[in-house]
Amino acid sequence: MRADSEEQGQIATAVAPRRVSMRDVARAAGVSLTAVQLVAAGKPGVGDDTRARTLAIMRDLGYTQRTKPRPEDPRFTLAIISERLVQPIETDIFYAEIWHGIITEAQRNGHRVLMHLLEGGELGVEQLLGSLRGEIDGMILANGGDLTDDLIRKLLESHIPAVLVDNYVVDQPLHCVVADNVTAGYLATRHLLQLGHTRVGLLAGPRKYRNLVDRQEGYLDALTEYGIPVEQALMSPPTHHAGGQKGYRQMLHLLDLPQPPTAVVAISDKTAFGALEALKERGLRIPQDMALVSIDDVAESAHTMPPLTTVNVPRVEMGAEAVRRLLALLRQEAPRPTKTVLYTRLVVRASCGG
Repeated sequence: MRADSEEQGQIATAVAPRRVSMRDVARAAGVSLTAVQLVAAGKPGVGDDTRARTLAIMRDLGYTQRTKPRPEDPRFTLAIISERLVQPIETDIFYAEIWHGIITEAQRNGHRVLMHLLEGGELGVEQLLGSLRGEIDGMILANGGDLTDDLIRKLLESHIPAVLVDNYVVDQPLHCVVADNVTAGYLATRHLLQLGHTRVGLLAGPRKYRNLVDRQEGYLDALTEYGIPVEQALMSPPTHHAGGQKGYRQMLHLLDLPQPPTAVVAISDKTAFGALEALKERGLRIPQDMALVSIDDVAESAHTMPPLTTVNVPRVEMGAEAVRRLLALLRQEAPRPTKTVLYTRLVVRASCGG
């Protein structure tokens, strides 16, 4: 008799339905986990349509609140969404430090971070959102490039709280964290002008990256301030080559001009590394024959021959600040959308002669 009772108990346990979780509700309603938490707690911060849809899904699925109260400061799952780079983002000499800032700040506060690389345009966004709904609480949209303004808007239609880092959308107020790239380009160019150079070239970057476009604007601002005419021939456009190979080709282009510049601003350290190789290949001395200033201040820039004068971009702090802003959004503490701009500073080394 006892054996029968045990067997019945085992059968009852086996067929007992799994308790419906908040993540189940979030997936079915197509909303973020944070939205479900707010609705369940009866708190503001969710639109009327989203609240009504979420409550209806709760009823349909038979969701019931846990008797044990949830902690006041929940643990969130954050997703970094980026384009696929030539090199993995966690090893890229620039973005690895933004990644490090994000991971360190999130883990310091007890939160989890996932990485998702966006591919396939709008189709890729749909697939990504399908896999993320109900699984993450917030998004950090990193850099730009193939993560275009239109794709960013598509991601934001999910109503998952989001912060942009190292990028912004010109005509849409969003939470974003960027470096002062205009000033970075200005500082690099002004330093060369103050050293007496009047023919200052630019190794430009792809216009799909807003940070690089802003750096170019700073270059133009400095020329204008010092009364130096802008010569399009001295602004070497980017090639289809990747990384340092691009800077190498661009520098050769400037060196082959009838009147080459006497100094050059590289849009990034990675570009400058290629430019250094081109100068050495042509037997030119740095800075005696050509002065060079760059932007980023990655670790390798201090160890080139000669060490590279560059503008420091606070990459780790950008990542950490993006996490802080996203957590404030998730806790309903953030003000209206704000563009947070972090200062840059010139680091003078030997590649410019002063």
